[in-house]
Amino acid sequence: MSKKRQTKKQKIAASTRQNFSQVLSAPSISLDLKLTPIQREIPIQNTPTQDYSYVIADVRKTLLITSLLIILDLVIYFLLKQKIISFFGLTF
Repeated sequence: MSKKRQTKKQKIAASTRQNFSQVLSAPSISLDLKLTPIQREIPIQNTPTQDYSYVIADVRKTLLITSLLIILDLVIYFLLKQKIISFFGLTF
């Protein structure tokens, strides 16, 4: 039996692969570059000071309201526990 011959397309593909491999294996050019570090001075930016006085006022108001609600809750709890008031038949 005879060997199968390559078609024209197969020959073109083979030559393209050979040319491509020659391009990839081309001699590399070495460049001797000496890199010297450049020292840069980082400018210090003066950021303006910000006024956060509104935060303190908001926190104060939040703490006041929260503490008043907790105290009110405790007062209602003890009044219900001592059966001084009745809230829809709720007893403790």
